[in-house]
Amino acid sequence: MRSSSIRPLRLLALISALSSFMLLAAAAHAATHTIRWNRSVLIDNANRGGGLVSIGCAPTVATSKALLCVAGDVRGEVFVSVHPARSAAFWHREVIDSPLAITGVSCPSITLCVAVDAHGQVMHTTAPLAGAGSWSHARRIDTATQAGGGFAGIAAIACPTTTLCVAVDNAPNGQILVTTDPTGPASAWTLTPLGSGVMLDSVSCASATFCMVGGTDGYYTTDPTGGASAWKPVTSLSSGGSVIASLACTTVKLCVGVGYGNSGAGLATGSSSPGTTTWTDSVIGSDPPDPGAGVIDSIACPERNFCVAADSASNVYTSTTPVRGLWSVARPLKPRSQATVSQIACNATICVEVDNRGTVTYGIVKTGSVTTTATTTG
Repeated sequence: MRSSSIRPLRLLALISALSSFMLLAAAAHAATHTIRWNRSVLIDNANRGGGLVSIGCAPTVATSKALLCVAGDVRGEVFVSVHPARSAAFWHREVIDSPLAITGVSCPSITLCVAVDAHGQVMHTTAPLAGAGSWSHARRIDTATQAGGGFAGIAAIACPTTTLCVAVDNAPNGQILVTTDPTGPASAWTLTPLGSGVMLDSVSCASATFCMVGGTDGYYTTDPTGGASAWKPVTSLSSGGSVIASLACTTVKLCVGVGYGNSGAGLATGSSSPGTTTWTDSVIGSDPPDPGAGVIDSIACPERNFCVAADSASNVYTSTTPVRGLWSVARPLKPRSQATVSQIACNATICVEVDNRGTVTYGIVKTGSVTTTATTTG
């Protein structure tokens, strides 16, 4: 799973296809997890030209207590922290790609982060805490353009390991970008177009052998480096004109995708495996949305059967049974928020939400019994 100047522009290109969103998941098991959210902290003031539009957190490591998170903003800056629960002083600002928006960040380890931007470029660092000088120069890996001119830009990136990254662009032919050498030259990336009329906005990889991409269409693969023929369409999604804004895949049989449509801000269809044609509908939030709610922007699953979705107004929704489409009511992280874009990243210990007003909210994943007030499947 990025300022009001980035995601809304992408969504305008997709708006004609809006009618529902997608949820696909394996059979859910009762989970006993919840999130304790802390107060929000301003780290990148939108009134001064900032605004956070992407976030990536490294997985927790048993031998380390480091909690590395990297957030990207609309003007080519990243904010890095290993203490995301603390004050703004613990987020270190680094200018790596001015003045372009950092549209996606993925950190497969505490020693590698990869970022992409709105002009089809990629940057990386193997020392995230070493300052701006540790980041590589931006390398253009995608020259695709929009219908009206200008670069289409890269929408999202997922790096399941330090030797595999998969990204998607906003080109009208839905290109997937793959590399097995994230720290290598631009030539290390290969581009695979999926076809005319395919617009992509999201990507997630459960492992090096299972990835899924989404937008107006959904595709999955068990061989990310296998080229166009390795990507299989999820035809039951595209037939509904769905927009998949964000994906979270935790296993080959558990992917959760969120999005929106003309008939509601939180409609979903679900299945127990990507290639099936049997889907069930569900709703996140109310339909029509409650006052102050927004379209569903982002999804993360800190545990296999525990997922957290965020809408554009910084409300979060949780589910311990995503396959059944049962989601909690909205939990506002920032009452009276003026945000229009929200992104969330989680690992097994924490969740971090950022928005285009420049605020970050930290949550601790807690073990215990969960009481969920849920909508019914539609």
